[in-house]
Amino acid sequence: MYVVDQGRLSGEILRVIVSFNRTHSSKLVQDAVKKLSKFGFNFSRRVQSSAMESNQASCTFPKFDPFDPNVVKFAKLDRETLQCNGTLPDLTYLEGNYLIVNHTKLKETFPSLNVTCKYRTLTRHDRDLSTRFGAFSKPFQTFTRLPRETEFILVVCEGTLSLGLNPRNSAYLRNTPRTNRSTVVSRNFFALIPEYEELAELENLRLRKRMIDAAPNETMNVIMIGFDSVPRFHFLRAMSKTYNFLVNDLQSYDFTMHSQVGKNSFPNFLPLLTGSSEKETNRWWDKTKRVDEFDLLWKDFERAGYRTMFTEDWPQLGTFNFYLPGFYKVPTVHYTKPISMAIEKDRQYKKDGFHCIGNQPEVLFHLNYLKRFLETFSTKPVFSLVYLTRIGHDDATMVKAVDDHVHNFYTQLKSSGHLNNTMLITFSDHGLRFGPLRHTLSGDFEKQTPFLILTLPPWFRKKYPNVAENLKANTGRLTSHYDTHATARDLLYFRSSGDNPLPKSKHGTSLFQEIPRNRTCTSAYIPHEFCMCGYQKPLNISANTELADFLSMAIISYINSLVDKTLCHTLAVLKLLEVIRLPPLEDKSDKITIEFRVKVSTFPGNGIFEACVQADDTSGGASWEQLAAAHLKDVTVGDGLDRLNMYRGQSYCVKDTKMKLFCYCKDLLKTKV
Repeated sequence: MYVVDQGRLSGEILRVIVSFNRTHSSKLVQDAVKKLSKFGFNFSRRVQSSAMESNQASCTFPKFDPFDPNVVKFAKLDRETLQCNGTLPDLTYLEGNYLIVNHTKLKETFPSLNVTCKYRTLTRHDRDLSTRFGAFSKPFQTFTRLPRETEFILVVCEGTLSLGLNPRNSAYLRNTPRTNRSTVVSRNFFALIPEYEELAELENLRLRKRMIDAAPNETMNVIMIGFDSVPRFHFLRAMSKTYNFLVNDLQSYDFTMHSQVGKNSFPNFLPLLTGSSEKETNRWWDKTKRVDEFDLLWKDFERAGYRTMFTEDWPQLGTFNFYLPGFYKVPTVHYTKPISMAIEKDRQYKKDGFHCIGNQPEVLFHLNYLKRFLETFSTKPVFSLVYLTRIGHDDATMVKAVDDHVHNFYTQLKSSGHLNNTMLITFSDHGLRFGPLRHTLSGDFEKQTPFLILTLPPWFRKKYPNVAENLKANTGRLTSHYDTHATARDLLYFRSSGDNPLPKSKHGTSLFQEIPRNRTCTSAYIPHEFCMCGYQKPLNISANTELADFLSMAIISYINSLVDKTLCHTLAVLKLLEVIRLPPLEDKSDKITIEFRVKVSTFPGNGIFEACVQADDTSGGASWEQLAAAHLKDVTVGDGLDRLNMYRGQSYCVKDTKMKLFCYCKDLLKTKV
């Protein structure tokens, strides 16, 4: 618990005044000190996970219209489909393990050019975000056969201008000097899927052991495709083709009451991939350590004989790399981090667009890698995870630009038969965090509600009608990624008649089982600040009240306690944007616990922050209008404290992930004086 007494807190604010007097009007801070000096309060770096439930037996979510005109006007649903036209053409392609020059394209593009190509391998160095480049191969002009275990390559084609060639005949050569010197005319990255035959023998042995010891009823693939920062409502709006194909054509299950359990990717991926919360994980691990010892979901599948794959874009912001040290060893058999890092650092490719890799959308690069993986292992069970961060992270409206691409890919999955023996999980980690949509009427709801869509083949639904009935019922029950994790593990040893080696899930319930109608956020292990059950229209409190000032200063004091004051400026309230009193908490004691959601902007840096503040109400039943700061005891600020706008460039002086959200580096203020 972080305790601030009256004297210490007043002293902190006075230091803020002295600092700000040099560069900024201090009237705002002086006023805050006068009001704050009347109070003393406590802070906690955690908030109890009691549920906010409706009076009914079952959890109910608020009813918003995802297509409300006041929301749609910010959704940018008129975005055109992303097209990538790189500065250089693709002159090579793969056919099996053969790298082939596309002579048709070559003649169309460079009819009088003598072109030779070469490649170099890309391999993982001694850590996640480091790639080793091999030596270039011998040049070839038609094709070359790649070594059997080649995984990632960079192909470079160079051309020599003939003496009589006019460079203006080609858009690619207009700025090239008219000499016989070679010039690069094509660069391309390829990701292959080596079979690793010796590993295949071990996998077959593990599969046999699983069948004999556990005797599960089914052996099915698991394909997981995830999108960062896309709430369910926005998936319906922006990726309507993909959504309709999943729900209508594939008869998928759309879980309409799916809740996040953390504010950003990492605390939501831990329940998804480990079944544990961040708090539980931090009991034995800290963020300076690598993540190899996590009990990740794919390890269960590997031990059962499955071939595993994990690919994600934007490597520096990777699930286990964003201010985390990542993996010491390769986490899955097939893992694209080496080629993703090489692409990220390639200056030529960076010119071709933020969401492009050469001549193809980045999302398709990773989805096509999945396609190659499924084609390579069409006769053996696989587990795969594709996670797409960049397209929606900074601007969720961008996912509209890839709806056609994702829809077409899913259509190909169906037509190729890859879904015939597969459970497909399409999901997001959490809802909106930034942008105009976040500030709409449904923004609070969309902040907390990611999507989960489960697809199973028709034969499975027909063979197990009770499972199909449970899945249908569960689409209207409270769920989280604890349940997604439990469902994948349930499928791995589905209705085993033998020994199931997996322990029972701590917090999740398999979606193949019916979730109780009276499930609450508490029983679902969903922290209170992310609970949408019983959500009612909140009551606004005037920002020009003593209570509002008290709550805003509680948040500011908490924020300032999180940063390194030798590097970061002490923040002050620039403007109190919103104070809302939320419905009462579920509490079995005699205490009356109340909660407020407070939104403030700060100086310096114009950061916008939002947090939930809880307190015990000692007023004896005072009305909203009569409630005062003096009535509040044991005030706590929850872990859901978050920043609602981007902080890029403001926190360069610190490395800690959480501190970056709140730090405004002192050096920045000096440069503006």
